[in-house]
Amino acid sequence: MRNTKCPVVKKRIKAFEKAVGVRLLDRTRRRVELTKAGEVLLDEGRREIGHVDRAIDLTRRTGRGEVGRLVLVAIGSAGYHV
Repeated sequence: MRNTKCPVVKKRIKAFEKAVGVRLLDRTRRRVELTKAGEVLLDEGRREIGHVDRAIDLTRRTGRGEVGRLVLVAIGSAGYHV
């Protein structure tokens, strides 16, 4: 990972690390790398985003009537009384 010069990004990352309670990045003068905790967060975050994307897709398809269940019932004797 490339070391960023943007102080806003640095502040936000540090604030996020503080909120999570662990260091997510190893920083040196030349490099910035994910810690093991950072790798876990990245992997889990990607997995969760995938779940959200699938949920949104399913929701949209359901709204368009593409997903769901249709039950038709036919009673043979009902036609005789109409």
